Amino acid sequence: MRHPFAAMAAVLTALALAMGGAASLFIDDASASELRPFSSEAEMFSFLNSHRSGSIFDGLFGHDTAAMESASGDRSGTNVQVAGVDEGDMVKTDGRYIYISDGLSVHVVRAAPDALQNVSIIEAVDGWHISALYLEGDTLIVVRYHSLFYAMGAAYSAMLPSEESTALFAYNVSDPSRPVLEHQAGASGWCAGSRMVDGTVYAVVQKSIWANGGISLPAVTDGGDSTMIDATEIMHDPSVKEASSFISLLAFDAASGESSCLTVAAPVSSVMYMSPSSLYLTMPDFSRTDVQGAGTTIYRLDVDGPSVTLAAKGSVDGYVMSQFSMDEDGGHLRVASSSGWSAPSTAVTVLDAGLSEVGKLTGIAPGETLYSCRFINDRLYLVTAIQVDPLFVIDLSDPTAPALRGELKVPGISTYLQMTEHGLLGIGAENGTLKVSLFGVADDVPTEIDTYRFVGYAYSEGQWDHHAVLWDDRYDMLSLPVQQWSGSLAPMSSLAVLSVGEDGIRFMGGIEHPDTVQRALYIGGDLYSISTTMVKVSSLPDLSEEGSLVYRTASDAYGWHGAAR
Repeated sequence: MRHPFAAMAAVLTALALAMGGAASLFIDDASASELRPFSSEAEMFSFLNSHRSGSIFDGLFGHDTAAMESASGDRSGTNVQVAGVDEGDMVKTDGRYIYISDGLSVHVVRAAPDALQNVSIIEAVDGWHISALYLEGDTLIVVRYHSLFYAMGAAYSAMLPSEESTALFAYNVSDPSRPVLEHQAGASGWCAGSRMVDGTVYAVVQKSIWANGGISLPAVTDGGDSTMIDATEIMHDPSVKEASSFISLLAFDAASGESSCLTVAAPVSSVMYMSPSSLYLTMPDFSRTDVQGAGTTIYRLDVDGPSVTLAAKGSVDGYVMSQFSMDEDGGHLRVASSSGWSAPSTAVTVLDAGLSEVGKLTGIAPGETLYSCRFINDRLYLVTAIQVDPLFVIDLSDPTAPALRGELKVPGISTYLQMTEHGLLGIGAENGTLKVSLFGVADDVPTEIDTYRFVGYAYSEGQWDHHAVLWDDRYDMLSLPVQQWSGSLAPMSSLAVLSVGEDGIRFMGGIEHPDTVQRALYIGGDLYSISTTMVKVSSLPDLSEEGSLVYRTASDAYGWHGAAR
């Protein structure tokens, strides 16, 4: 494990002492803030004790919680927010093989429609769960995390870590029947989010500073070796009001195994957003008295392979809901945020490369809750709601003067938005069932072209996890895993396939599974639906079944307590 900031920290510390001040790592706007290493363990203890959080929100966090990334030819990739920035998911494919995580193990399946085959399994590691997979060429990256909670039922092993840990495992899958572990790196804490750009995985790992009444320093691992991070390698921002977490940005080159780790003592991180060249982290600021509820601090880090450079710091009013609340375009970061708990209000703020505010639009939908956002070029589409679903169109063509251009009120709530050539798709709910809407947004005059409501009570994982959404623009088809109750106590699980065109939305059919459908992908003219135990292949576009395979048994999928894993 390389510690690229260790030598820099020593140099900066010496320079700061010689000059009688602190050296800033913010190269774009040094006056905005300082981020510097602790000069000694004593300074770190003093700072952390005086910046200990007293907030009731200490330790709470938000997850992160489109383009088809990694697509090559006629095969789909993971549904991601930003083209060129891959996101970890439970399923990946190279067009020949499908890699499926069940949360503990990885199942490798040959994808030939007429010869589906279980090829190999990357076995579970005691006490470790899988949070994400990435696939880069012949390298499969498995992101695992360990927690004492999950280790309680695992067989005892002296190798298990004593606290939460995150590790990235790189397997050579050039021969998918024999995956070989080649590289490994990790850091203390739980993984708050990860992305991959050009074969380098960036994982944000954070742990509480305080454990058992004292300060618990983080560690980094390289292969099987673990090293405690020295106090002088840990960065901090003297301007923050509290520091409750050690946040480590772990950069891991999948092919070479080269890695770096930057660790900062800071408030807990809430949302991660990434462009091809920059990574943004948000942190709630409950010390703000000029906004109702909280403010949000945003850090920008420039990335280039394993090299990470701290670049800028800024802030916006209110809190940031999810990764889709942020977007980088033309050297600007656009942010949608909400202020106030009892009487919420939405704002859109435009920041420059140094994260200084250049434009702002406030007072959007006062009293309504923000449910979804989607930035598309110089437009932002927002959905807020109380009892109806207002869709707002925000013009961002002039970064200094964001403007509200259109508004549409319809029943229900859209919790995920995705653009197609036929209009803006909204996936959400109305009257207790799953609803898919197609909005026309031409000339900034939003209209509801058509809707499809499922019968009975229904929901889809795609309402809150965009990785479960598959859009195939070759056939203008939307595929969603759906759990549906209709006059029965037992739910029906299927992959629902909808046709979306200029004339509206049409239900094409449902591919039923005996257990919970979780994901879908396509390879050539075949649609693959993946559930907790089975892969089914259906022909496109008529959805006739071509084959199926049980990749793990029901007894493996459901533990003794009957819960799916």
